[in-house]
Amino acid sequence: FFVFFFLSFLRFTLYLSLSSSLFLTAFHLFLSFFLSLCFLSLSVGVSLFLLFLFLSLLSFFLSFLSFFIFACVCFFFLLLSSSLSCRFGREVSRCVGEFEGEREVSS
Repeated sequence: FFVFFFLSFLRFTLYLSLSSSLFLTAFHLFLSFFLSLCFLSLSVGVSLFLLFLFLSLLSFFLSFLSFFIFACVCFFFLLLSSSLSCRFGREVSRCVGEFEGEREVSS
């Protein structure tokens, strides 16, 4: 159950980060096109277009990197919680086994 919830949450955050970075990319491209039309100079328009393209690629890379770090942290906590639950389960079963053994000896 927890693995399914974890994977669906990761998929949702991936879609969210990718859609936000794609929105920023489209906004940067539109802004560079609009500014190049306003200036009507090819060199200024191309330089602004390249600047906003670089910024959009940088934002896309940073959003993907933040998603990757978030996924690694979530996976680490998932492994930690599963190992703690297994250890707790073994302790409970050992205590129950000792209690069963004491009950058989007393009877």
